Amino acid sequence: MHTPVAGPFGQRSSLTAAACGLLVVILALGGHQRFMGLGDRSLWLDEFCTWHVSRLPLAESLRWGPELTIPPLYQLTVRAAADGPRPPEWRLRLPAAVCGLLVVLAGWWLGNAWCHGHVGCALAALLACDVLQIEYSREARPYSMLVLGCTLSTGLWYRLAMRPRRGTAAAYIVVTALAVHAHFLAALTVLGHAMWWYIVRGRRRRSGPAALPLAAVGATVLLCTPVLLRSLWHREALAQDIAWIEPAHWRGVADVLIDVSFGPIWVATALVPAVAIWALAAGGWVKPRGIGAIASGREDVCGLLLCWLLFAWLGLAVVSWLVQPVMVTRYALPAAVPALLFPLIVAHRLRRWVPLVVAPLFCAGALWWGSDVRAAAPGFRELVQYVQRDGDPDSTNVVLVIGHSANPHWGEMERLALRYYPIENRPVVEVELNENERPKDDSIFRDPRPLYLIVFRSDPFALLRDVGREAESIMYEGETCPQLFFEPYRLVRVAALNRP
Repeated sequence: MHTPVAGPFGQRSSLTAAACGLLVVILALGGHQRFMGLGDRSLWLDEFCTWHVSRLPLAESLRWGPELTIPPLYQLTVRAAADGPRPPEWRLRLPAAVCGLLVVLAGWWLGNAWCHGHVGCALAALLACDVLQIEYSREARPYSMLVLGCTLSTGLWYRLAMRPRRGTAAAYIVVTALAVHAHFLAALTVLGHAMWWYIVRGRRRRSGPAALPLAAVGATVLLCTPVLLRSLWHREALAQDIAWIEPAHWRGVADVLIDVSFGPIWVATALVPAVAIWALAAGGWVKPRGIGAIASGREDVCGLLLCWLLFAWLGLAVVSWLVQPVMVTRYALPAAVPALLFPLIVAHRLRRWVPLVVAPLFCAGALWWGSDVRAAAPGFRELVQYVQRDGDPDSTNVVLVIGHSANPHWGEMERLALRYYPIENRPVVEVELNENERPKDDSIFRDPRPLYLIVFRSDPFALLRDVGREAESIMYEGETCPQLFFEPYRLVRVAALNRP
């Protein structure tokens, strides 16, 4: 039985009971992947920052150095979702998981509105099973919010450009402003919107009303002005906080596209051929019935997807080459949606059944491969548990090594882990290193008792050579190791000092 409904752009579409049932199954699968065991994994460095900034007074949180690269939307949601001085890990990650599941629903909405229910279900399934989408939906950071905002914003922009309405303009303004307040890089998607609109209006000889879309963009910019001014005011500190990112090169740019696009097989067999077929059809170079249909009717949709993909992906490379290196996979996550949706639309116009065949194959492969990738790696929580149960609390000190950095906030960041996961049964001594990677105060190393070194950035063995101490092997889960890795920290046991 078919239930007629009004599509988001005013057209009449239909939802079958089978399509509704399939969407429910996809959402259940996506929810399972995102919510099951949400608190099993230890927090890591950036998540400690999220926890810390959400506990600060609001005005102070907006000025805290390490979070200057991130607008405040996620920490505001954490304030609402997590109470108490040390909320559990799953509470800190809950907003990201909810947004990650909503990305799946938004993908279905976009595919169904722009093409067909088959495409909507296929895109929703791919997003539900994508390893990277799952990973960043299970992390207390704003990247799933960023993807959700960019996806909804793009759908609303197409509707606004094709059929300007005040309600659509208001929705676009709110959604896009929230996306920018989740992460600055949503601005690249907005630039993609503007480029597509400029091209479409030029091809149509600037027909159609322009006042409402321009007013919507202007209102969005005004709403985002506070966070943009904040970034300009603190631009030097912001540059320091992302100075760890290496300069972009072509191989790295290609790797990022492969990472966010469901892997090299998808790029080679789906994305690149789809772009080539659409380009040939849109340029009028080939006119067979099947291929010609790809460029007819709604070629503007494919053009918008390509602009979105190019700005969300290659835009990072341009920023990296001209301003500051930012070519990081998680920053390019919004590019995953057009990279997955564009081939599905092209395939559907060639053969309607292709998306529903291709998507399950890739989803099965992703779930099989991702089962190992998403295994919970030992983190700082496991480090603390190991230290608390190993050795004699009265005879073994713990030393947290704070590496030297030109950024004064790095030392504070390295202390956050022990504030969230405190070691309760033995003393902890902090040792700060100078610019030569030597301790400013080495008195703790003159204590003859065994020590545990907790290190994030420094070389523990070079440090021990400088202070005249030696490391000894550590037994962990039946294996002997020179040091233990608890992402992203290292634990080294220092042998007792034998004095005559």
